[in-house]
Amino acid sequence: MKYNKYILAIVISSILAGTLGAFIKLIGDNMNGFAITFFRMVIAALAMGAYLVFVRKQSLKFSKKEFRHFVTLGILLTLAFTLYATAVLLAPIPNVALLQTDYVIFTALFAYLFLKEKIRFNQLLAIPIAILGVWFMNPFVGSFSLGNIVALLQGAAFAGFLVYMRKESKHSQNLLAIFWAFVTSAVLLFPLSIYFGFGNLAASINYLLIIGIIGTALTYSLLYYGLEKVQTEQSAFITLFVFTLASIGFAYLLVGEVIAQNILLGGSLLFGSAVLALWKYDLRSALS
Repeated sequence: MKYNKYILAIVISSILAGTLGAFIKLIGDNMNGFAITFFRMVIAALAMGAYLVFVRKQSLKFSKKEFRHFVTLGILLTLAFTLYATAVLLAPIPNVALLQTDYVIFTALFAYLFLKEKIRFNQLLAIPIAILGVWFMNPFVGSFSLGNIVALLQGAAFAGFLVYMRKESKHSQNLLAIFWAFVTSAVLLFPLSIYFGFGNLAASINYLLIIGIIGTALTYSLLYYGLEKVQTEQSAFITLFVFTLASIGFAYLLVGEVIAQNILLGGSLLFGSAVLALWKYDLRSALS
């Protein structure tokens, strides 16, 4: 029973994260991706900092050794979050939700390149399935092509974030690290937001508060609470399934976006390749 509450925390965090696309889409032309992500990081940092200081009674101090890791996390987070916001503004949310599942494949490739981890048979098998899925989705043509490409790149950026967290798990897998990553991201995005414009803050503030507090600060707090007891492999399955389905569901409920037939077919293959890549059971034993 006690273990179930940690599972539930990860499920809820994934559902909350699944609302991000819909609320970013509701902001629409009022802001660009840089401004949305900047305000998202500022609000999330304020909420997370208040939680750490006033609820957990935790100091926000860090060592010089940790500073480099926090800055690197912030850079990777900035790249992944900004690409996600931009993709959602340029393409339908179902497209983005399914295309960005390529992060599982990229995570395996980056772990092989930078962490010297072996690529498992299932992961090798998942790569051509993912390519076939992208081919069916045909994301490089049409009016949403730029957004689709950005969504694929976002998956690669998020994979980089995950692999770095795994590499520096001693310094990065805690809420203090995420808080300072939020702060770093806000600092990095400030000049970019000035250059590209802050947009219409008055028309967007309600959505930004939801995105920053609920979709980011609360999401990560629940996720890290769940990860205290839930194994990484299991949590990866939960977040993949729940976040993807929640994103598509909220896109329909809040924005009225319906998934296109080619996106459903190709996206199912891409999603299936991600599940296969995460699955630790070696299919060679079943095929032999």
